[in-house]
Amino acid sequence: MRGAGRLAIAMAGLTAGTHAMAQEAPQNQGFGDIVVTAQRRQENLQNVPIQVAAFSEQKITDAGIKSTREFVNLVPNVSFDESFTYLNSFVVVRGVTQINNADSPVAVIVDGVPQNSQKQLRMNLFDIQRIEVLKGPQGGLYGRNAIGGAMNIITKDPSDHMEGALDASYGRGDAIDVTGSLSTPVGDDAGLRVAGSYKTDNGRIRNTYSNKNVDFIDHDWELRGKFKASLSDNLKIDLRASYRDFRAGAIYDSRVPSGLANDFRLPSSNIEGLTFGHLFDTSAKIDLDLGAATLTSITAYTDIKESYRGDLDFGNPVDNPGGFLGFGIQAGQGQDLRVKLTSQELRLVSNGKGPFRWILGGYYLHTKRSLLTRAFIDLNGSR
Repeated sequence: MRGAGRLAIAMAGLTAGTHAMAQEAPQNQGFGDIVVTAQRRQENLQNVPIQVAAFSEQKITDAGIKSTREFVNLVPNVSFDESFTYLNSFVVVRGVTQINNADSPVAVIVDGVPQNSQKQLRMNLFDIQRIEVLKGPQGGLYGRNAIGGAMNIITKDPSDHMEGALDASYGRGDAIDVTGSLSTPVGDDAGLRVAGSYKTDNGRIRNTYSNKNVDFIDHDWELRGKFKASLSDNLKIDLRASYRDFRAGAIYDSRVPSGLANDFRLPSSNIEGLTFGHLFDTSAKIDLDLGAATLTSITAYTDIKESYRGDLDFGNPVDNPGGFLGFGIQAGQGQDLRVKLTSQELRLVSNGKGPFRWILGGYYLHTKRSLLTRAFIDLNGSR
């Protein structure tokens, strides 16, 4: 168990006269002007001097984007891999990658709040207004973990009238995916939006020993709430909270006795892999318009819990009677991860539209992490 505190301060002078180098034609054709917040202020994508791949709400709907992988796969020179546990993910931007249980080389921001754990990148995307992918180092604007770039995800705001939406799909493997949202005004200058998702899947990858699918999703549901209010002409608040609970398959790696890279083997382990846990996230954002500049305060708290159990030798007593390292035993593994994150950001952004614009900001992050890893012996070879 350990605690860590970090403080970062950055100042950036930005020139508006630079021509946009940004637009990725495959991502942005045919949808008119796209407004982005890549530089911490609302701007037309054409005027942003950063390489940005932007996905509008219409593009997200038309492309059927419902997860992180699905939009990352549409961005050149960016790849996304899922491995080992249900929340584990590895993103690579222009060759910059990461290792397990380590910081990502890409800053991930949801509604202005940095997602500071590797486990937060693999998201179910629903009720999304816009996605922006910034390539190249972004430390001046996004601070730590932005050496490869940044992913900015903006969820839909509450609307000024009552509205709702529901989407459901059914697919191979008895996969069910349901999302919905409901938005309502609260008085004259406030609104509340609630959105949720539910996913279950019997899987498609067969374990040849147990004759069960290993990539199943027993359940993965999430509920998110967002409240926005204008307390005065120059003071606005934005409160957000979400909770996600999941239970799914894990560790379906395969042994390849031949050692040949092109030898494909289905999983055949005798211990079923399983991941389970939850994510809780809440934040409070306050914007105060001071005339020449806007002062923004973002306070956030995140609680992540993920546990997994599974096979360590990736075999079974029939095909591999020698067991783990030839010791004649069947071995398993497990891990319990708990991460609590508390962060505070203060940012002062100029409101002018002249040739010189500036941002002054400070960011503090406290991380409390507990990681317990174990190995165990399966005495009867039947677990």
